[in-house]
Amino acid sequence: AVFDEVPEDLLLKLFGYCRPVDLVVCSSTNRGWRKTAQELLSAVTIAEVTGASDKHSLAYLRSCPALQKVRIRGSFTAFSYLSIIPQISHLHVLKLSACSELTNGHVTALLCGLAFLKKLEIDSCPLVTDEAFHDLYEQKLRIDIGEVAGTRLSQLGGIEISNCALVTGKGLKYATMALGSNGLSSFKYANNGGGRNEEVKLAARR
Repeated sequence: AVFDEVPEDLLLKLFGYCRPVDLVVCSSTNRGWRKTAQELLSAVTIAEVTGASDKHSLAYLRSCPALQKVRIRGSFTAFSYLSIIPQISHLHVLKLSACSELTNGHVTALLCGLAFLKKLEIDSCPLVTDEAFHDLYEQKLRIDIGEVAGTRLSQLGGIEISNCALVTGKGLKYATMALGSNGLSSFKYANNGGGRNEEVKLAARR
C-alpha cells in the first residue's frame, strides 16, 4: 500500500503538523505509522480532552505515558476510568472545565485514585457540590482507621474551585480537613455558592 512506502523522515515531518490527539488516529493506519506516532506521543506531557468521543479521548490519554498535565472540558463522561489508566497515574495537574457530567463521586474518586496529583482546578461544573469534599473527608477517616486498605489521598498542594454554584465555604472546610495533612497549602475559591472570592493559605503539614 502507498501508506507503507512513506519514508520515516517524511512521516515525522508530516506528523509534526498534527495535533497529538490526531496522532492516535494515524497510529491505527499500519505498523510503521503506529511506531512513528507512538514515538511522538511518548514525549507529550500536556493533553487537552474535549469530550467529543470518550473512547477516542481515553485512547489518547493511554497513548501518552509521560503526561503531567491534563485539561478536560465539555461533555466528557468517562471520569471513572481516569484514576485507573496507568499512563496518568503520576499526573501532576488536572483541570476540569465546563464538565456537565462531573459528579461529586467522580471528584472524590479522582482525589483518592491520583495519588501524585499536585493541583486540581474545577471550573463551571454544575453538579459538583460540598458533598464531594464531605465524602473525601469521610474517606480520609476510613483510611486513617485502617478501614480502607491500599488507598491514599492525593498529595495536593493547591485546589482552585470557580463558578460552581453548589460549592460553599462548607466544602472548603471539608477539603482542608481532608487534605491539610497531605500537604494542601492553597485553596482558591471564586464565584461559587455564597459569592465569596478568596484564597486560603494553609501551613502544609506532612
